[in-house]
Amino acid sequence: MNLAFIKILGQIDKVLKEDENGSATVLFKIDPESKNLNTSIAMVEFKKKHWDKIKNSPKDLLKVTLYGRYDLRLKNNKPFMYVRCESIRKIKQKNIEIETQQLELMLKDKVKKKKKKKIEKENFNNKWYECIPKEEFKEIDISKVKLVEEIHLEAIIPIFNIKKLSKYEEVNPIAVRRLENGEYGLVTGVRSFLVGKIFDKNLRAYITDLDRQTFKEKYSLEI
Repeated sequence: MNLAFIKILGQIDKVLKEDENGSATVLFKIDPESKNLNTSIAMVEFKKKHWDKIKNSPKDLLKVTLYGRYDLRLKNNKPFMYVRCESIRKIKQKNIEIETQQLELMLKDKVKKKKKKKIEKENFNNKWYECIPKEEFKEIDISKVKLVEEIHLEAIIPIFNIKKLSKYEEVNPIAVRRLENGEYGLVTGVRSFLVGKIFDKNLRAYITDLDRQTFKEKYSLEI
């Protein structure tokens, strides 16, 4: 599975294991300021060079910002976020308030952008699949679909409500284009793609020869 990039702020809650090579896996308590993630804890894997920086610090006093690649996994039918740390930064106590203020400003800016986006959205119709006859859709094996567009590979995707999505009987279709060896590249529908991957669910797909940008222009997509 292609891993998306993420930045999270928080503290180590519990060390799950330390390996002989110096790496470690921990439960990471996500700071309440990161509410857009819709989750309060994650499992984080640290390489030796990152773990050495923080392993001897008091957990209750240590607050860090970490950057890494993450994916969504299932254990005992319960979803959780798994992060592979790429870099880490300790936050000194005096810097915590500054970082919190910065986050508050970012959230306010985000609200303003959402309002602007809502207005602009009236000129778009993301339900492109309603413009295509139902008989042109084909059910495809989700394991044969890959992320190939740069915007998807580099995307920072907010965690959505997995429990709610798991109850959906039908997921919106995706658009794909053919690759070699019977595989497909995703053109649009990244959320449906993730749901399919997480729950190992085949999806209805429209097979096109267009790349994402051309497809977007043809169907006036806001994505």
